[in-house]
Amino acid sequence: MTINPKRIFSRGISLYYPKLFLKYPNLLRLPDNIMIESSNLCNLNCVLCTHQDMKRKQYNLSFENYKKIVNNLGYKPESIVLQQIGEPFMNKDLLKMTKYTSEQGIKPSVFTNGTLLHLFNTDEILNSKIHKLVIALDGVTKDAVERYRIGANFEQLYKNVINLLERRKKIGGIPDLRIQFLMMKHNEHQLEEIRKLAKKYKVKLVLKSVGSFGHDVDMSEWLPKNKGYSRYNENEENKRIKDICPNIFESGVILNNGNVVLCCVDFDGTYVMGNIFEKSFKEIFRSKEYTKLRQRYFGNDIELCKKCDLNIEGGDYSKIEDYSNEK
Repeated sequence: MTINPKRIFSRGISLYYPKLFLKYPNLLRLPDNIMIESSNLCNLNCVLCTHQDMKRKQYNLSFENYKKIVNNLGYKPESIVLQQIGEPFMNKDLLKMTKYTSEQGIKPSVFTNGTLLHLFNTDEILNSKIHKLVIALDGVTKDAVERYRIGANFEQLYKNVINLLERRKKIGGIPDLRIQFLMMKHNEHQLEEIRKLAKKYKVKLVLKSVGSFGHDVDMSEWLPKNKGYSRYNENEENKRIKDICPNIFESGVILNNGNVVLCCVDFDGTYVMGNIFEKSFKEIFRSKEYTKLRQRYFGNDIELCKKCDLNIEGGDYSKIEDYSNEK
């Protein structure tokens, strides 16, 4: 990994002297990674996903508006994740978007539930300039996947994943391909099978622990028995709030209507700092409106943050096992 002094400086201030950014917002380092919502439609109804609570209009971002957003960022980030909430492959123009992103010298990333890959040409996916593709595969049996991902067809999903991995072995493409395994009580026993798959196809394995995402539910049904893979302790009193959430200073999230919102957890666009069709992201990120919202965070005045799993120690649990160089 290349050491970036500016990134280290900015992260240091955000951790130890965060309120300095409130006084001097121009010191803020612009995000390395931007999320642009290519679609807020989804074909699944995963048990704990916040998508089911979303009240705003659901539709695909047009290719023309995607280009306008990218062109009006005001700077060039390292990567763009073509997602906020929703399934990117619901958008028929997704691969046009990834190619356009790459043409601008920005690495495109896509996170997918994998169930719709068969609706796209496999070679076109592999040649679409996607730099990082993360495919959710929560097990190797029907129950392991479909118990949580309501609406998924395990057989089709597994076929999609294997087809893509096999074709990639022959023609290459997608430098950083990852399988994501969401660790839950009912599927944690299949971890070794998923590891074998990752090793066989020389891809990275992302281990994530299931979370409540603010829902008032009994997590004992879902949290893995292996506490080493648990997002947090089941006992509410043992959750430790982070000293500061880095998203307040480092997040860049743009919804399909152009609204710039607080972070990826703001799925309904409740906290809007501006619209990228009216101002550049660079202007919005360092604006008075954004500074006022950051001030509210330090005053514990943002309801979204009070309920957020990512605002607790361990709440963003994720572990990557790299088998891409496996022999």
